[in-house]
Amino acid sequence: MLKRMWRFIVLSLIGIPIAHALTLEQTIHETIQNNPDILVSQKDHRSIQEALKEAQAAYLPKLKVNLGYGIENDRNVNTQVLPDPSPTMAPRETTVTLDQMLFDGFATQWDVARNTARVSSAAYKVLATIEDTVQKNVEVYIGVLREKDLMDLAKQNLAFHNAIYKMIELRTQSGVSRRADLFQAQGRLSLARSNVLAEISNLKDTQANFYRTIGLAPENLNNPPHPNSKYLPSSVMEAISIALKNNPVIKTADADINAAVAQHNFAYATNYPRFDLELSANRDRNIGGVRGASFEEYAKIRMSYNLYNGGADISKQQETAFQEQQAKDIRQRAIRQLVEAVKLTWDSLITARQQLAWLKAHQQEAEQTVKAYAQEYQIGQRTLLDLLDSQNELFSAKRAYVQGRYEVLLAEYRLLRDMGLSIAALNLTKDVVLPASA
Repeated sequence: MLKRMWRFIVLSLIGIPIAHALTLEQTIHETIQNNPDILVSQKDHRSIQEALKEAQAAYLPKLKVNLGYGIENDRNVNTQVLPDPSPTMAPRETTVTLDQMLFDGFATQWDVARNTARVSSAAYKVLATIEDTVQKNVEVYIGVLREKDLMDLAKQNLAFHNAIYKMIELRTQSGVSRRADLFQAQGRLSLARSNVLAEISNLKDTQANFYRTIGLAPENLNNPPHPNSKYLPSSVMEAISIALKNNPVIKTADADINAAVAQHNFAYATNYPRFDLELSANRDRNIGGVRGASFEEYAKIRMSYNLYNGGADISKQQETAFQEQQAKDIRQRAIRQLVEAVKLTWDSLITARQQLAWLKAHQQEAEQTVKAYAQEYQIGQRTLLDLLDSQNELFSAKRAYVQGRYEVLLAEYRLLRDMGLSIAALNLTKDVVLPASA
């Protein structure tokens, strides 16, 4: 029996790979299709696209048709000569009018420019929302895998402690080992059981968070690969440069500035006269107490000029000037926050990579220690409690290495998010990210 236990102890040191099926890309694709935040931002993008079409419509002519039919009783100079000075007639009116804006002080031009910038801003907000959502997906996805690995380690550790405890129990019953050794082994076994329960609880928490975030059950998860090296920078300055060019938050701020500039220029349209071409044709009958048909056709160029509006136009111009400056200040704030975030993420990534090398070395050395203690136990130079000590050291080393390995992965994906490259790195196409009509 002791030989079988010893064989189990040795085999417990060998990890067994687990087959997975659900990939990170699949969960992200599912989230993009159903996440409420993304859907809201996409609908906002679509609505602003329609606002742009509405602004562009001001360039086109407007055609109106007015029809009228009813009963009319007129008393005027036209009816005084009639036998009945208040005749009742059935008037009919038909009017067709075409209006074409010729010049509106560049109002339409700047309104179109403003809404074009708003469309771009809304599109970048969709991308920013997706980048943030992708990062949340990565965190909960990796969180489940990390806690699963930690739970497996805790179970292996418990199995090892249980096997050693039974060996000590048999040796105590046969009088070879002392009862104090049995009590000590029993205490360590209880702690190992507690560790398993804690890891199971942590795993359930991450699984619930996974379902709440993604909407799928975290079953058969596939270990995500490290991002392609071509998307990862070689220095913090390169990371900052890429972030300033690609991060959708900065691009959103740039588009908002363009919209504010256009809005400010739009406010000056009232300083110019407006010219419109009007074409009209009337076909009336029995109008104004005059029996019979009447015809009217005209073509006019109409000018309207706002000479004084109580100072409201000047106030509007000053208001939009402040809004333009505000948009520029918001962009500067966004740049500062982004640079700070990139630096922090870069530092955490470099630290995690450096620590991982030492954690791996620590784990390898702990494994060598366990093997050496096992050999020394065979020749009577080590006790079973010594094996437990070495196993606890190995367990701690493996835990630290697992956490360090996933921390490097998380830091890499955080850096991709800061640089605005998560969508590209995960091969998400535009038709998945934005509506088809974008």
